[in-house]
Amino acid sequence: MNGALERSAPGLPSVVPSSPRAAAKRDRIKKRTSRLVLAAITLFTITVPIDMVPVIGDRFGVSRIAGMLVLLVAILQPANALRRPHPALWWFTAYAAIVFLTGIPLYEAYGSEILLRVFTIAQLLLLFWVLSNVLQDDTVSRRTLLVFALSCALVAALMGLGIFRTSFETARGTRLSFAGGNSNQVGGTLMLGLLTLVGLAYTAHLTGRLWKWLVPMIAIPVAFAIMETGSRGSVVGLVGGLTAFVLAGQKLGTRMRNLVIFAMAAGVVYFAVYSTMISRSRWEEAVETRRLTGRERIYPAAIAMFMQKPIQGWGPEANRRELGMRVPLLGARSLDTHNMYLHVLTEVGVLGAIPFFIGLGLCLRSALRARSTPHGLLPIVLTSAVLIATLASNWALRKPLWLVLSYAAASGAGATQKRRRRSTLPYAIPVQALKGSVPAAEAEPSSAPASV
Repeated sequence: MNGALERSAPGLPSVVPSSPRAAAKRDRIKKRTSRLVLAAITLFTITVPIDMVPVIGDRFGVSRIAGMLVLLVAILQPANALRRPHPALWWFTAYAAIVFLTGIPLYEAYGSEILLRVFTIAQLLLLFWVLSNVLQDDTVSRRTLLVFALSCALVAALMGLGIFRTSFETARGTRLSFAGGNSNQVGGTLMLGLLTLVGLAYTAHLTGRLWKWLVPMIAIPVAFAIMETGSRGSVVGLVGGLTAFVLAGQKLGTRMRNLVIFAMAAGVVYFAVYSTMISRSRWEEAVETRRLTGRERIYPAAIAMFMQKPIQGWGPEANRRELGMRVPLLGARSLDTHNMYLHVLTEVGVLGAIPFFIGLGLCLRSALRARSTPHGLLPIVLTSAVLIATLASNWALRKPLWLVLSYAAASGAGATQKRRRRSTLPYAIPVQALKGSVPAAEAEPSSAPASV
C-alpha cells in the first residue's frame, strides 16, 4: 500500500482506499449503454405513441414488437441493463403472480384472453426492469424523453394533416383519434408528451436559441390535438401534472415562480378547451348534466363488484365480463372499468391490489426524491399526471404508464445513492480535516507503523 496511514479520530475507523478490483467492478457496472441497446430503446420510445397501429393482427402493435427487441438486446449488456432491479419491480411481480394464479380456474372459459394478459404483463415488467436501469444514465434518459416528446408531436402533426386520423361520431360531436385507437388513450399519451416537452425545456435539458422557439411551436399544436380527442381525463391529468409542478418546489421563491407559470399554462388549457367544440361540449355535459359517458353507471357497479369479492376479486377477464352484464353499454360483451384502480380491485381484490399499489407508491417516492437531482420536477410531474389520468382510464397494460414509472424509478436512484454517500460521511472524513480537532492528550496511540 502506497502512502502513509495516519491516525483517525477516537471511535472512527481509518480511511482505507478501495481495492483496484472493487473499482474495476464499479466501472463495469457504470459502463455506458451500448449503441445497440440505446438504438432499441430509441425505437421503442418512438413507437409508444403509435402503439395502436397494428402489425400482426389487432393485438400485436409496433410498440410490442419494439419492446421485444429491447429485451433481446438487453441480454447483450446485462451488467448495465439487467442490474439489481428497483424494489417496485418485486411488488409488481407479486401482483402479476396473483393475476396468473387467479386466472388458472378461469382458463377454460377465457384461455386466450388470460394468456395474452399474462404475456403482456410479463413483457411490461421486463421492460420496467431494463428501462429503470438504463435510464439512470442522465444522457440516455434525456434522449429517451426527447424522442418520446417529439414522437407525440409527430402524431399530433399527422392528425392535423389528416394522415392516419380517424374520427368517431358522438352525441356531442366528432372525436378525433389516431390510427383507429381509443381517443382517451391517444389524448393521454399526447398529454404526457406535452408535459415532457415543457418539462425538458424548464429543467434546462433543452438549451439554445433554437429550442427556445421550437418548444412553443411544438407544444401548441399538441395541446389542440389533445382537445380534439375530447378526452376529459387527459385534461385533468394535464392540470394535475401542472399542479405538481407548483407544489413540488422546495423553496418558497421557486413555488411562487411556478405558480405564475401554472396560471399562464392553465389559461392556455382553458382557451384550448373553450375553442374546441368537442372538448367544450363534453365538459359542458359533465358539468351541467353530470353525465360521464357511462362512467356514472360503471363506477358504482365496479364498487359493488369489489364489495362482493373483496379478497381475491373476480379474476382476469371475468371482471370485465361481469361488469358488461351489469352495465350493458352499446351491446358490449365485456366492459372496462375506465379506472385503473377499480380495475385492479375487481380483478384481483385486495390480495393483488396491495402489491400493485405499493409498487406505484415506491415509484412515486423515487420521483419525489429526484427533485434534488438534475431531473428536477419532471419525474414527479409525469408520475402525478399518469396517476391522476388513470382515475378516468385504465392504463394497467399501457406502455406510456410503464415508461413513466420506469423513468421515475431511475431518476430517484441517483438521489438514493447520494443520500447513502452522505450517511457514510462520519466514516470517511479525511484525516487532514480532523487534524487539530482532537487534543493530543485524547488521541489514542496508533498501533500501526508510520508507513508501510
